[in-house]
Amino acid sequence: MRRSYIAYTITNVAQLGLPDGTPMVEWKFYLPTSHPNAMAKSAASNHSMKRSGTMPKIMSISEDLANFGRIQEMGGQHER
Repeated sequence: MRRSYIAYTITNVAQLGLPDGTPMVEWKFYLPTSHPNAMAKSAASNHSMKRSGTMPKIMSISEDLANFGRIQEMGGQHER
């Protein structure tokens, strides 16, 4: 197993909410040029180096399942 430290450039962190009021955090970042996934694409554009994620506050699996589609729909809608 190999472990290493890789620094990422965070471009955005936002606190959002689903239509039902469930709080959610969204973040966006770029892979560093030294990242193995970035190095594999020698002609990679900035767009292919861009990543994002969301994390909603959920209290149960049923709540997660109920909001899953809405969470996916919101991904990438808040470009800044």
